[in-house]
Amino acid sequence: MATEKINLVQLTWLRGLAAFWVVCSHVNRAAEVKYTPHDVPSHNILLSVFDLGTLGVALFFTLSGVTLFLSNRKISIESPFQFYIKRFFRIWPAYFIALVIYIFAGFIFREWYVSDPNLWVAKQFTADYTGLDVVQYSLLTFNFTGPSGLFNNAFWSLPVEFQYYLMFPILILMLGHIGIAGPLIFGAFVYLIYRSGLVNLHSNLVFIFAFTFCSGVCIGSAYKELDFRISLATFSVTSLSILILNVLMVNGIVSLEAYIIIPSEWVFFGISAVALVFLATFTEIKLPLTLEKFLVRYGEISYSTYLYHNLVIGFLVIGMGFFNINDPKLKLAYLFFTTLFITYFFSLISYRFVEQPFIKLGKVVSNNLFS
Repeated sequence: MATEKINLVQLTWLRGLAAFWVVCSHVNRAAEVKYTPHDVPSHNILLSVFDLGTLGVALFFTLSGVTLFLSNRKISIESPFQFYIKRFFRIWPAYFIALVIYIFAGFIFREWYVSDPNLWVAKQFTADYTGLDVVQYSLLTFNFTGPSGLFNNAFWSLPVEFQYYLMFPILILMLGHIGIAGPLIFGAFVYLIYRSGLVNLHSNLVFIFAFTFCSGVCIGSAYKELDFRISLATFSVTSLSILILNVLMVNGIVSLEAYIIIPSEWVFFGISAVALVFLATFTEIKLPLTLEKFLVRYGEISYSTYLYHNLVIGFLVIGMGFFNINDPKLKLAYLFFTTLFITYFFSLISYRFVEQPFIKLGKVVSNNLFS
């Protein structure tokens, strides 16, 4: 089996697009409630179109499956611990630093925030927690034990993704023995475990979304083995149709029941993500150079964007009271553009001084241990 890495630029900027949708969803959640008696909830049709946060998270899972296969398909078999070490240094240090920042930010938030502590944006900062909770969050096991929603409610997907990394070598072995059907069977089996009720964790999303990661591995394998490509026109029409269906459902225009065989919204978003990643992987997409560079950069910092955007939103909400921002249009513009601007530069710093150094350290450690 060949070991050269394959880098598909469209998968990088698709990850950035997924992060953008998550940010839009959380800005929407922050803007649609009242914080003071004079405040007016804000609703915007255009932002509602981009309110695709759960689809964005499902895209992260699927994209991880594809990109991990294309870059680690041999090392995960020959030395799975070397793979685990690299993944640990890629994900955990940046997460742990963000966790510490959110814990300390919570003390400041409680002092400055004067509105309802049970509102979505506030509860993640104001909820009580114990030392054991901090340990469970540090170990990325809180989806097993709970409680959820502490510190940063976007953290929920990180233990799920990390647990998918643990099963990645198993999926590669199954690919080698029974082909592309192996990971698909594994993903379906894990979902059926959830449906059977045999295992009931605090959060069962690790079972529900497993098929997205497994499908991503299969997409990566198919790309390596098959020569066919999808036309840009087919990609554009099909992707747009999928996104429209998601927008219609997220905004309550078309209910889930209209799709008949799809059992839950989670599965709907997962199937949509798998389809979008498949289309993007097998399509040669040429963007204007300046736009592509920006999207690739945004994709590179998407992890830090995901980690820190809720911190920015939380303190911007405090700022609304300080600056007496009550007009719904001004409120939305303030939250949306300021969140994007501050999060972007915060994420650039995090990527440069946290993510990249620890990625390099992970390579050094794994190479030294397994040379």
